Order: sequence, then structure tokens, then C-alpha cells
Amino acid sequence: LLSRRQRQMCIRDRFYHTTDKEYKSIDELVKLYQRATAQDNILILNLPPNREGKMRQKDVDLLIELRKHIRKL
Repeated sequence: LLSRRQRQMCIRDRFYHTTDKEYKSIDELVKLYQRATAQDNILILNLPPNREGKMRQKDVDLLIELRKHIRKL
């Protein structure tokens, strides 16, 4: 019986709501994805919501870009 492991990362530098504008680069996120899936793990990306409980557009745009890169792999 195989047990998958989860790799949990935040798309930003922190897991909770913050006003930081620091994001992981798309190259860094692709490497994290490749590292996790190469070891048969699941990558979980945390997207902290803004104060209104919504995802920031920059976060959404970064996920869309990550998806494009993953599809090319």
C-alpha cells in the first residue's frame, strides 16, 4: 500500500494574510512542483486571502502561469 506525501508551500513568503508583495517566482514554483511530483508527492499551494476573504488577482495570475508551465512538462 502506497502512501502519498504532501508538500505544502505558500505562493508568497508567509502562510497567513499579509500585505507583503513578495511572491515566489514562476521558476521557483515550477521547481517545487517538479521536486514534489518526482518523489510521487502532492504539492499543495497555499493562497492566503485578502481582508475581504478573496484571492488576490496576482495570486490567480501566478497560478494560471504555473498551470501553463506544468502543461508543457
